Amino acid sequence: MPPESDIVGWLEETYAVKIRSLSDWLEVFERELDENLANGIIGLKSVIAYQRPIRFEEVSFKDAAIVFQKALKERTEKCVYGDKSLVLPKVCRICDASYPFCSE
Repeated sequence: MPPESDIVGWLEETYAVKIRSLSDWLEVFERELDENLANGIIGLKSVIAYQRPIRFEEVSFKDAAIVFQKALKERTEKCVYGDKSLVLPKVCRICDASYPFCSE
């Protein structure tokens, strides 16, 4: 299980990649999702729901990429993440498109 405090670092180490953008992260996410589905997972859980209301609003990929880039910069400087909730709608679309059982 990856440490919540440094999921980016864990993904980079596990998949021998460098995550420099939201596109990079989404690519690695899809790889990890495929692996875990092949190993029998049946769902995804968002831990940020424990820290804020469960309300994920749609944002453009461009806006999410800008915030993600800021979060990567903060991680590099002091290992603090930005608003991870901006990525969740895209994650849900990936699941819905590739794995119909994830849709509503």
